[in-house]
Amino acid sequence: MMMMPLLLRRPLIFLFLLLFYTSISLALTAKHVAHTSLRVPLPSNDGVDGGDGGDNSDSSGYILQIDPWGRDSVRVRVATRIRDDVPWALLPPDHILHNVSIIYHYEDDDDDDHEGKRNDNNDDDHRKLIKAEITNGNLQVIVDMATGLVVFIRVSDGVVLTQELVRTITPNALGYLTLNVTYEAFDDERIFGFGSHKIGKLDNKNQTYILKQSITYDLSHGGVVAIPFVTSSRGYGFFWNMPSFGIVTFNTSGSYWSSEASYQYDIWLTTSSSSSSSRFVPSDIISNYADATGHPPPFPDFATGFIQSKDRYRNQTQLISVAQGYKQRDLPISTIVIDWFHWTDYGDYRFNLNCWPDAKDMVKQIKAMGIDTMVTVWPLIDGKSINFPVFNNSHYLVRCPSGTPVDNCHTYAPYYLYDPTNPEARKYLWSLIVKGYYSNGIKLFWLDAAEPEQFDPVPRHIYSAGPEELLGMAYDLYHHQTFYDGMKSMNESSVFLLSRSAWAGCQRYGAAVWSGDTSSDFADLQQQVRIGLNMGLSGIYWWTSDIGGYSNGNITDPMFQELIVRWFQFGAFCPLFRLHGHRIPQDPDSATCGTSGGPNEVWEFGSTAYDSIRSVMMIRASMKTYIAQNMALASKSGIPIMRPLWFDFASDARTLDIDDQFMFGPDYMMAPVLEYKATNRTVYFPQGAQWLYYFDHSMVYQGGVSVVVPISSSDLSTFLLYVRKDI
Repeated sequence: MMMMPLLLRRPLIFLFLLLFYTSISLALTAKHVAHTSLRVPLPSNDGVDGGDGGDNSDSSGYILQIDPWGRDSVRVRVATRIRDDVPWALLPPDHILHNVSIIYHYEDDDDDDHEGKRNDNNDDDHRKLIKAEITNGNLQVIVDMATGLVVFIRVSDGVVLTQELVRTITPNALGYLTLNVTYEAFDDERIFGFGSHKIGKLDNKNQTYILKQSITYDLSHGGVVAIPFVTSSRGYGFFWNMPSFGIVTFNTSGSYWSSEASYQYDIWLTTSSSSSSSRFVPSDIISNYADATGHPPPFPDFATGFIQSKDRYRNQTQLISVAQGYKQRDLPISTIVIDWFHWTDYGDYRFNLNCWPDAKDMVKQIKAMGIDTMVTVWPLIDGKSINFPVFNNSHYLVRCPSGTPVDNCHTYAPYYLYDPTNPEARKYLWSLIVKGYYSNGIKLFWLDAAEPEQFDPVPRHIYSAGPEELLGMAYDLYHHQTFYDGMKSMNESSVFLLSRSAWAGCQRYGAAVWSGDTSSDFADLQQQVRIGLNMGLSGIYWWTSDIGGYSNGNITDPMFQELIVRWFQFGAFCPLFRLHGHRIPQDPDSATCGTSGGPNEVWEFGSTAYDSIRSVMMIRASMKTYIAQNMALASKSGIPIMRPLWFDFASDARTLDIDDQFMFGPDYMMAPVLEYKATNRTVYFPQGAQWLYYFDHSMVYQGGVSVVVPISSSDLSTFLLYVRKDI
């Protein structure tokens, strides 16, 4: 009371104090601090079970913690004890925080209509906490303390990106938490990413998925690569940072996520920068995700080129002969692949000397032709393998709940599965890789059956790090780490791991995923376009498919001969350019070295097909520098080279409906031919550019229009590739 006359006499002092106390009361802003978290107890009506009340609310015993986690991004966790020792896919955040503020809102004791604001959640303050909020750059998160639910808002325009509608957390019999969460969705919203699923479209809306890596041979589903990161057309990215089994449904009424067993509720959400001119900036979202879960290593030089593979080359004489065939024909080739059963038993991790008597010399001969050698490695251990006793006696195998080693899939018994969640098991397996392959000059590895291959085993697997329900989807992450850490221990700067599966974060270990076993038909070729695009949007920047499809490809069939040309044209504009498959008629069996599919070299599909394939191989080779530059951008900024049209043309709303064309870097647009004996196809040319036909630059198309473009049925060597010209 005595200060007011003094302050009125000294207006400058009054103004200074007013500004000072206002700034303190509104927010805590940190730009160079190690850690700034919003942390509040959840009310008992939050849908969580257990816990006693606290001073400020009827507490459930659960804590909600929100941390700034990179640019315009947050990590949200709920548990009775927040765990920092289970990061799963997330890497430690950028410790230089960007425009972070935290505000706690309390009821005023003297005036119920007045909302008090504090910059800390003071346990000694007995007023009721009604709301808490944290802002990191362009992302604001508000917690309603009446419900404990969270709302995500883009600061630049105030748009609600999404919000929790229901969050139910229940302790389960395993000693972990069962989670069921529903987030707000919108009628006009599109959901992209989420790994590899054969649904026939790019948008995941109105789909239900199982959170589980699996391999099936049902064409309607195919091999599942479940990576729980999605990008919404509303302008945000969402990552479910829990590798547990569960279910996800994307509906117009809401997006439902569940987890069978987790340490804690753990999600990450991001949006675009406030400096962006558009509300939907895909490059910001995918770059933030790469920062959060890891950037891929530098793209190896060989990977810009052509990879030759088949199921399977049976001996080293055959492999050398094929390599020589490519060089004699002056065909560009960078790598040749040795597929499965080059061993005697699963788990030997070495060549069968009856078929591969001198692998080191073979690799040297092939390298002298300028070709690298890749070898497949499976995580299975046969009970007859020379290495089985060590794996078994050292507890390096996945176990049943009873403690006995579990066979990987019961139809394959007695094949067992090594446990990559055990660091000692990883070291031991790598020591076998060094002895059997690396010492022979092989540094490129194909991690087949890395899901691991399984058909819903019962009882469930028990890993060193916990039960399968808790971390089953992260098998890939640990398995890739085995080889990445191993290569780094050998001072290798380049790591490349071709794999049939991946989880979030595998990209930082050099994971290059292919779409699994596909059928040799145009229906499956059509699927690959959407799969490849969604994988790039899921953080898997190195992707490919089996050119020509894996199964039922008859090399004498005119349909297959046209299919493989069209698949080559598509495959040349994927991040990786790789031929593989089990062709028919099959080669005669060998009593010593086993079975093999028919010929799968580019000159084996007829002269017409060969001319067209050779042409597209030369185009790919001519783009080596362009590909290397764009793959370097993927490593640096997380921008996929293969991406939907809307990634580059987000302001053109029509691009959201196009899922059978794509950009290959910023300069090329590919409209693959996806039908047998096609005579035309519709091509949409995005607004903001002119489009020059690759094979004839005098043919120019204006942006913003769809055109029915003719396709030659007699000359398969030309296809629908366009060069972007900005206007």
